Amino acid sequence: MIKDIDINQLKEGDILAEPLYNAHGHILLPANAVISNNCLKLLKTLNIQNVTIKKVEENNQTDGLTEEEIDISLNTLLEKLSWTPKNEYELELLKMAAIHKLKGDDL
Repeated sequence: MIKDIDINQLKEGDILAEPLYNAHGHILLPANAVISNNCLKLLKTLNIQNVTIKKVEENNQTDGLTEEEIDISLNTLLEKLSWTPKNEYELELLKMAAIHKLKGDDL
């Protein structure tokens, strides 16, 4: 089930149903991104008002993945980018991308 919610109702573990864009049309988070506490803070800081989420009984973004696998994927992404995260929010977004890459999800 897909549901539009106010940002204040968004909680850790919720899953975005569609990509979330900033005012310039750049993707902040891809569809199927699992919301972390850091993402919540970032979205509120960016004054995002509403998001569309998937209502799922239970989900764990890292099911079946080890920290070592996630770290390797993260480092691989960092090697390919000409960009370095400047704060914990950017690092969290990059880590989410690394996890989605490991799971074979489209970004």
